[in-house]
Amino acid sequence: MEAVALLWIVGAALTLFGALTVAELAVMFPRPGGIYVYIYEAFGPLPAFLFGWTRLWVIHPALLGGIALIFASYAAAFLPMTDLQVRVLAVVTILVVGAANYRSMALGAAIQNLSTLAKVVALIGLA
Repeated sequence: MEAVALLWIVGAALTLFGALTVAELAVMFPRPGGIYVYIYEAFGPLPAFLFGWTRLWVIHPALLGGIALIFASYAAAFLPMTDLQVRVLAVVTILVVGAANYRSMALGAAIQNLSTLAKVVALIGLA
């Protein structure tokens, strides 16, 4: 039990350090572009360009796929599904959320707010 609490504390400290680092960089380079700008300023245009395209084609899709698979596997805990059905649900989830964001920013924001509320309620229930 103490080990789990220690891991949570270490994870929280690392997250705080990362957030403070990005906040400091944002103050030093107050331009749109996020991490791309910081890489550009630190290492030059080529690494920043490569990071931008890698984020577009690899990092972000992998992140969305992972989140969708986690969502679908949690749904499988409540609904009986095969492994193939879990993967299909993950793909459908990505398509529905993408279509909602394409249709309107307000609809995409509503989905984001609803999913955030569900996570907060689950964490409060867990606590």
